[in-house]
Amino acid sequence: MHVTTTSCILLLWMHTLTFVKSQDNPGACTLEDFKKYHLYDGNFDISGMQASYPGGRQVRVGCNVGYSGFFKLICVEGKWQHRGTNCQPRSCGHPGDAQFADFQLRKGNDFVFGSEVVYTCQKGFQMVSRTNFRRCMAEGWDGVIPVCEAQQCPSINVPNNVNVMGDAEEAAYGNVVQFSCKSSSHILKGAREIYCDENGDWKGLEAGNPKCVAVKCEAPVIENGFVLENVKEYNEHEILNFECNPQYKRVQEIPSKCTKVGIKAEWIPGPECEEIKCQLTLTPLPGTTYEPAQRNRFLPGETVRVTCEERYWIGRTRTLSVEITCKANGEWNDGPVCKEVTCIHPQDRRLSSWDSWRWETKKLGDTVRYACRSGYKRKDGVTQATCTRDGWEPNPLCQEIKCKRQQFPNADIIGINQAEYRYNDRVQYNCRRGYKGSFTLICGQDGWRGSNECTAITTSSDPSQCGQTKLPNLKVWPRGDKLYFTCEDGYKPLSKGWWGEATCVDGVWSGVESCIEEQKCGEVPVIPNGEATLGSTELQEQGKSQEMIQITCNPLYSAKIEEITCRDGRWDLNGSLDAICEPNQTCSTPPKVENAVITSPYQKEYPSGFEVTYQCRDKYTIEGNATIKCTAERWEKLNIQCILYCDQLMDDSLDFTAEKDKYMTGEIIQYQCKNKAGITGTATCQHGKWAKTIECEEKCRVPETPPGLTITTDVTDDQIKKGQHLTFACEDSTYIIKGNATLECLENGHWSNPLPTCEAAKDCRRPPPLSYGRAKQDRPYRHNDKVEYVCDRDYGMEGGPFKTCVDGDWVGEMRCHPAQGCGRPPHLSDGDTKTSTKYQYQHNEQVEYICQRYYVMEGEPFKTCKGGEWTGEIRCLRPCTVNREDMNTHNIQFKYSRDDKLYSEHNDKITFECTRGRPVGTLGMRQKCEHGVIHLPTCQERFFVQD
Repeated sequence: MHVTTTSCILLLWMHTLTFVKSQDNPGACTLEDFKKYHLYDGNFDISGMQASYPGGRQVRVGCNVGYSGFFKLICVEGKWQHRGTNCQPRSCGHPGDAQFADFQLRKGNDFVFGSEVVYTCQKGFQMVSRTNFRRCMAEGWDGVIPVCEAQQCPSINVPNNVNVMGDAEEAAYGNVVQFSCKSSSHILKGAREIYCDENGDWKGLEAGNPKCVAVKCEAPVIENGFVLENVKEYNEHEILNFECNPQYKRVQEIPSKCTKVGIKAEWIPGPECEEIKCQLTLTPLPGTTYEPAQRNRFLPGETVRVTCEERYWIGRTRTLSVEITCKANGEWNDGPVCKEVTCIHPQDRRLSSWDSWRWETKKLGDTVRYACRSGYKRKDGVTQATCTRDGWEPNPLCQEIKCKRQQFPNADIIGINQAEYRYNDRVQYNCRRGYKGSFTLICGQDGWRGSNECTAITTSSDPSQCGQTKLPNLKVWPRGDKLYFTCEDGYKPLSKGWWGEATCVDGVWSGVESCIEEQKCGEVPVIPNGEATLGSTELQEQGKSQEMIQITCNPLYSAKIEEITCRDGRWDLNGSLDAICEPNQTCSTPPKVENAVITSPYQKEYPSGFEVTYQCRDKYTIEGNATIKCTAERWEKLNIQCILYCDQLMDDSLDFTAEKDKYMTGEIIQYQCKNKAGITGTATCQHGKWAKTIECEEKCRVPETPPGLTITTDVTDDQIKKGQHLTFACEDSTYIIKGNATLECLENGHWSNPLPTCEAAKDCRRPPPLSYGRAKQDRPYRHNDKVEYVCDRDYGMEGGPFKTCVDGDWVGEMRCHPAQGCGRPPHLSDGDTKTSTKYQYQHNEQVEYICQRYYVMEGEPFKTCKGGEWTGEIRCLRPCTVNREDMNTHNIQFKYSRDDKLYSEHNDKITFECTRGRPVGTLGMRQKCEHGVIHLPTCQERFFVQD
């Protein structure tokens, strides 16, 4: 206590002394003043400074440990002034990178005194150093750079029959190990691939340690189905016998087999059952719509209406719409497919030419030019047929040429007098009293040929002539017995067209039409199921009359509109003519008859009184009245059916008498066996097929095949006749057939050999060596695999070039022998070798060829010497020559300057144009040169009437 008191007194005394001294020296600077200086901080070392300094004194102030700097204080009139810089922390530099680690500053903002960095190991690595940090001290970074090592995973032990790919004993983070079975007859259970994670644990072992077991499939649980056998496991290739519950069916009809798939054993195809439904294609096929359209699966008994677009039809019935029903087996009773409307080559003996290939099918709207045989003509002067929904139009394509009897007031027919005459018939006339002469008319393509040559017996005679016609607004050009006419501007003929032709008949022009104003309509249209009467009405605003048609519909039809007016030279139909007269009472689609179609075209509605006739399919005959009528919006009661019949029994082993061409179900024929005396039997017609009580000819029963063996012969019955064969094959290509693959049915009803079996084929070792040659790939091969061989240079191959692995053995013979050289290369017609030739060439040496100018080469331009012979097919295709004189004869010329080619290469195309006239015939104006031949189109002038 005494010591403490003494010290306090001493300090107080010194402070007093200092204060007294500073009072004595007013220009002094003190330590306390420095502590209040604006640059002062705790980094200065002031332990060696005095309490006060006189004016003018300079003092150097040091820095604390870990800091550096130069700072000088100067006492000027009682105030400190400074020189230099503050004390700054000393830098330690970069702390150093650690492998597989990252670091960050935990203390401080830079690598300076007092800072501290912390190291963190990267993912998959762990810290093995004692400390994970370093500090910046006065002498630099303390400690050492930490060390990180990769995480190690424990070793994995696997059975001997498992292949290991990777290091399973000393694996570090990131290492991957894969497993597979050494034997192809095993599958892998458990993990297939594992990897070492960042924590040193194996990822992927959740599936269990890998092991290889024999291929086996467990008995599956089948939804809506059940397994027939009480077996828990099945071996590879075994078949699963299962059935589906009622109203369900197999998803696939192929038997489900236990199959190795990759590394698993699975049932292929999967044993699945699905509800029996009929399925439609969604989106529907082109041209097809369904009603209802919201779904594509339907239960048995449900119906769907299939409707085709305008260019399509239901091919079997040629209708636009049909109703189909889902049957109990999940199949539609009819195929819901709309096919594009097509027309085939007409089988018409009256045709003489048809400008289309016999096998070519045309589509709706397509046209074909045709001509008729002598004695027939095309309808209404048409030159081409058009494919329609009802077949080719016009129908018929060719009409027989007939001429109605021609009567004259001044002549009588000699011989047969009939109402009509056929083509080329000749009718002879004798002139009556008061006239002289006779004449003959011939029925020709355009009617009667010849003229009335009776001349009145007078003192003088003038030929009968037609004078000028005096119809208004008509311009005419007489040409002999023809008169060509057209209407003046602002007028048009009453019928269609803009010009016409008349013939002088008995002094009168026949065929002259009157002209009407262009704003008038003229000819009255034909109204289906009704009649049109021409009239007129007054326009109140204009005081003019307007043409109109009054509509009168046939009985059972009503007019949708009662009149049609003429507007701007056209009848204002406001829609189709077919829709003007509608049926009063209609019936919907006629009832369906199984195995029958209706002969008349399909309609959405049928008027009262309309009749339809049914026609049975082939092999069916109709019973009942085939025609029904629509009456009072209902069809008459349907009382017809199509019954399947049997054709005459065709069997060379039977002796019987056929009394009819067709036999109905239940009818019986008695027969005797030709090769078995005294053996008789009966054959009964059963739904289109004959059922015999006794087979006169020995047959062999088709055997049931074990799993894996299949019959490749197309067999439609369970028995086949003697002399016929069955061929077998293994379903799996890795299996080979043992025994005879083909069996013959013998006369005694037995097979010629036992049923073959299928056994797993053996693999082959590496391909055998070949002297002066080698296999392209040297590795083991499986059954049926092939390997290709090649010979060494200057050696040629005889046989080969393949060997095939067949049940462990290599099959195929070849040998390599020194290759013979070749003499001069062969000559090329219309071509030559590109360079001069030699007398001798070595094996595999090539020669290049070129063709003459304008010739085109077909094939590679080389021939190669192979074993003494030149190989390689080359041909120079001839050009086409276009002769200008021939072009002049055909009235054509080149259309484009670039086509001005008198010599044209093979496949080159040239476009021609007419120098006068128009193209005639079927050739187009653009033709192709093919093998030296080019066909020239023809242009021809036509007759035009000149004003």
